[in-house]
Amino acid sequence: MDHKLALTTAVTLIHREFQTGVEGTASVELIRELLDLIKVSDVNLGQGSDNNSIANIKSTLADLCRQSEIAAYEPSDLLTRLRMNVADDDKWYNALERSINSKLDELAVLKSINVLRGKVRAFINQEKVAKILREGSSAWNFRYSSIESPEKYIQDVISQLEGISSASGEKDAAVMDEVDFDKPETLDAVTKQVVAINDGTSLWKTGHQAMNEMWQGGFRAGETIACGALAHNDKTGTTLTLFRQFARYNKPIVRKPGKKRDAVAGPG
Repeated sequence: MDHKLALTTAVTLIHREFQTGVEGTASVELIRELLDLIKVSDVNLGQGSDNNSIANIKSTLADLCRQSEIAAYEPSDLLTRLRMNVADDDKWYNALERSINSKLDELAVLKSINVLRGKVRAFINQEKVAKILREGSSAWNFRYSSIESPEKYIQDVISQLEGISSASGEKDAAVMDEVDFDKPETLDAVTKQVVAINDGTSLWKTGHQAMNEMWQGGFRAGETIACGALAHNDKTGTTLTLFRQFARYNKPIVRKPGKKRDAVAGPG
């Protein structure tokens, strides 16, 4: 495993999850599992500076996993600490800085979180496989006489590897379901799920009934709407009016029950 790449991926993942504005990141346990697998004593033997940097980054990630209040998170403070963590390793710091300073919209952030989780899981599985093979080969090569049944020993190693292979084959949480076009019932099942999810909360009603009818209920979440007109024909006024109406006439969609997110209108 490339431990620097694994830790950089973990830092990027937890930073992106803080960007979503949801209290408590969903990948804390995943990152903690990764940290437990990365042993500084096994990394870059003979290269003390790398060992120190890896230990420092692990400590920073552990602190981020314990941090529960998003309000206390400040990317610039994290970058300052990472700069100190890696000391003179400019290449590593530049990679960390680019990942934290990259500007993504909300949808891109959510997509990247799924991708980064998959990469962290891959790192974890890679390290688990390496550990099984390392321990297995050590016993086979140096403690063979202590193995009562070589056949059973080999089967035990295979079973451990199969367990990791099975876990890595779990369906991505971002995949809702699958459709087999040779089995119409699978398409029907997915259609029912979509109908149940799209219960009207993805529609944004305005205060103008005729406009709602024209848009078959209202604007759809995720759509980009352009308000075109000649200069001084109330484009800004119309847009701000719609913005206020969206907040007034629609039920907010929240990721954490009981906590509503702010609505912000910015310059176009």
